[in-house]
Amino acid sequence: MKKLTLNLLTVLLTLTFSPILLKAGSEATPNSTIVIPYVESTHYKAMIERVNEIKAMDKSSLTSSDRKALRKELRTIKKELKANDGGHNGGIYISVGGLLLIIILLIIFL
Repeated sequence: MKKLTLNLLTVLLTLTFSPILLKAGSEATPNSTIVIPYVESTHYKAMIERVNEIKAMDKSSLTSSDRKALRKELRTIKKELKANDGGHNGGIYISVGGLLLIIILLIIFL
């Protein structure tokens, strides 16, 4: 009987101070990222300039068919820009852990 009580008490203490419970109370720290921008092409700049021109236009004097054509042009430009850069700003995102791993590997192999 004493052995059963001792074993039960040991199991309860082990479960009480379990690492799972300790981890549940801690807050996760967010990873910081490093963005490496890419060089913008002339086609990309031309599309951005065209979007700015359309936004600056006085659309009150346009006919409805002209407005539809402008909306369609803006949609195609938006789709093309998203297709070219995947919906991101065109950067490479590296977490802090990944950056440390790369640095350690460079130190080891160089």
